[in-house]
Amino acid sequence: MRPVILLFMGLAWLSLFSCQEKEKLVGMEILGEWKIDGRSTEVLLNGEIKTLAELGIEVFGLEEESAKTYVEEYLQNQILGPLSLTDAEVSFTQTLMTVKQGGDQKQSDWQLLNDKTLLKLNSLEENQVAYLFNFRINASQQINLSWDWQVQHLNDPTKVHDLELKLRLIK
Repeated sequence: MRPVILLFMGLAWLSLFSCQEKEKLVGMEILGEWKIDGRSTEVLLNGEIKTLAELGIEVFGLEEESAKTYVEEYLQNQILGPLSLTDAEVSFTQTLMTVKQGGDQKQSDWQLLNDKTLLKLNSLEENQVAYLFNFRINASQQINLSWDWQVQHLNDPTKVHDLELKLRLIK
């Protein structure tokens, strides 16, 4: 009986150790320099890819001239926080994420949650807001971030749209 108990204890210790190694590996893969690939940024409206202007017209009921600017500001302030829709340099250290775009620089604390499928960014700006993104890393060369939500049409509150934003970071 004693060898069986020792065997189970050994297997439990081994499985615990191997899980810790996998978690550490995924956390380490995110470290380093990345670039937001603005050309691959996608906004989906009810599953269909839309331009920012189309999104502004169809969901927010805006005129074509102001639609793109309004949606850019909406996404930046409500969804992206420290990230960017367009090309930017991103650096992950053990606890900080830094985004550089032009002369601007934004920093956030970061954590991977929910079995490493959710990226949480805590802005270090004056508002100190937390931003959450679905997270997937591919072969240490690409990070896919996405965010999905529902929004009511401004001119017709009975219409609810499913929106999704996808960002790609590449090494």
